[in-house]
Amino acid sequence: MNWQVSTGIFSLLIGMLLVIPEDSTAKTISFSGYDWIVKSGKGMGPGPNNWSEDNVWVDSAGQLHLKITKIKGKWYCGEVKTLKPLGFGQYKWELAGNVDQLDKNAVLGLFNYPTADIGPDGTNEIDIEIAQWSKIGYNNGNFGVYPAVEYLQYQNETETFSFSLQEPYISTHQFVWKSDSVAFRSQQGDDNILHEWTYAPAQYETYIPQNPMPVHMNFWLYKGHKLSRGNDAEVIVKKFEYIPEVPTVTSLTGRVWMDRNLGASRAATSSTDAEAYGDLYQWGRLTDGHEKRTSGTTTTLSSTDVPGHGDFIMTSTYNWMNPPNFNLWQGANGINNPCPKGFRIPTAEELEDERLSWSSNDAAGAFSSPLKFVMGGLRTYQAGSIVYTGSYGGYWSDTAVPGSNASYLLAFKDSSASSASSTGSAHAHGLSVRCIQALPEETP
Repeated sequence: MNWQVSTGIFSLLIGMLLVIPEDSTAKTISFSGYDWIVKSGKGMGPGPNNWSEDNVWVDSAGQLHLKITKIKGKWYCGEVKTLKPLGFGQYKWELAGNVDQLDKNAVLGLFNYPTADIGPDGTNEIDIEIAQWSKIGYNNGNFGVYPAVEYLQYQNETETFSFSLQEPYISTHQFVWKSDSVAFRSQQGDDNILHEWTYAPAQYETYIPQNPMPVHMNFWLYKGHKLSRGNDAEVIVKKFEYIPEVPTVTSLTGRVWMDRNLGASRAATSSTDAEAYGDLYQWGRLTDGHEKRTSGTTTTLSSTDVPGHGDFIMTSTYNWMNPPNFNLWQGANGINNPCPKGFRIPTAEELEDERLSWSSNDAAGAFSSPLKFVMGGLRTYQAGSIVYTGSYGGYWSDTAVPGSNASYLLAFKDSSASSASSTGSAHAHGLSVRCIQALPEETP
């Protein structure tokens, strides 16, 4: 992540590794819906620089501040990284202020970076950097991609450009990371595109990172040089947004669906493919951890739409909340819609349309359809135990059964399948979820 200017080409400063300690005492902050670890230490890369927890904070408006400061004759920088890795998708930062006029020795980095199990420094990295690399007048915009394999270490592809901002000095910078390409864009407002670049090599599995990685943001001094203007500098990140890439498939009904269950690591290879089972959701709940097959349990019912914890709620009353709310999962903008942006829980009618398209009314027909439904079992609300894995498939709809604590579902086993328009299950059960793409007229 450390660039050196040499005859107009950027090359990595070997040996100055970017490291954020993983010890349990590291400070964490919450910003834009993610937990971030704050970097702290002396003589660490990039730079090398000193790093202070005091140089990172979130203000009352929810904006992240990164600062470079001089304290008792020593310079300190700021950096954060996400607690969890993120994969293919759109990464977007909204910045406040005239970042086009940073000090010539200051570097703002917005990027992902590999953990040790993914690869060493100089590999598996996608960068947006705003910097002049200590040269006044040098291009201040920088996009870069590092290869996925170690034998090409430091052989990155880059694109540099110059940009300037106008009031009110709000700019967005993003990349869309796919398995075979990375598309960068910096812009101000909706129409003023500052620069675009797409990197799409033929040997993409070699030259484009393929594994999820933490996201980093840092504000640092190039080669550890002091600021050329004043004793401090600051940047403000108004928000960070990550929209995961959603793998899809078109069914025989012509609708677009996710090609796998929520929580599954892949599309199914058989109706009993454990890697494709995914999570088991209680009807109406957010993705809060309760859906994991190994989540803890509690017998305390929730009094609100969002329980505020990740436990599976056991009950004898058929519902995980009291009083119940039967309007939590409807539509792409539903209160607790767990699906990716632009997707939602299907209606009972939509699930029934899919069942009627199968070649046979059983598990074989469910799997042979383009959606490749699996028998992921269910989690019981009475004991919180998972049963019928590999012999039963149950998929929630958003449609509540009138006058009950239940909603309709698509259910099937080896020998038969039930109509999604007439079969219901208690809201407190944990069942599979498959998301359908919302139609254009459904989303604003």
